[in-house]
Amino acid sequence: MKFTLSISLLILSACFFSCKSEKPKEKEVVATNAAPVIQSNDKSVKVLWLEEVYDEEFESTVFAIRLNEEYLGKLSDAEKAVIGYYATFHGNECWWENDKPNEYRNNLNCKLVSALNLGYQCSDTHLDFLKKWYRNEPALLAQLDYCPIVPNTSTLQDSFEEIYIEKSADFFSIRFNICAVNIRENITRCYEENHTYRLFSDAVEEVKQTIL
Repeated sequence: MKFTLSISLLILSACFFSCKSEKPKEKEVVATNAAPVIQSNDKSVKVLWLEEVYDEEFESTVFAIRLNEEYLGKLSDAEKAVIGYYATFHGNECWWENDKPNEYRNNLNCKLVSALNLGYQCSDTHLDFLKKWYRNEPALLAQLDYCPIVPNTSTLQDSFEEIYIEKSADFFSIRFNICAVNIRENITRCYEENHTYRLFSDAVEEVKQTIL
């Protein structure tokens, strides 16, 4: 239950410290002419959120991540790659299999990464899948070489608060709220990101990003 304690600390910190807002940063990218994957139109769907639960071990109410598992189970591989990319770099209740790291520290389970069937955090299964889909995005692809291994007890960490998805034709947008926390110094910064991709039959390409 260590992950729920960590999440509760994150949220409590967010309540007492104001979030800094910066000027939105936007990026425009020209997509290739490859045939896109055809997507059906859909409204914004919430796929991750925080929910208060009672923790018997700590005898208190804590916040835990909840997932729209039905929606996640119907994703195409291209859509899974986009969500999986951001799940790689932001906390989503990551804790060790069997409650302790193995000799190679390669048994970290992260809730959203696992729900996407990508295996352990930073595993070959996880990274090989993303590298395949992001091969036309060199800057984003390079970041996967620095895949973070961050369990929920880390002093410096961040975590999703909400994730929304919206689809329109072959475009796929992911919008999420993040809170980053330094537990030792009791400092929290919260912000929002919005990324839009064009989905192709064998790759994804970012066409716009906004960070608030």
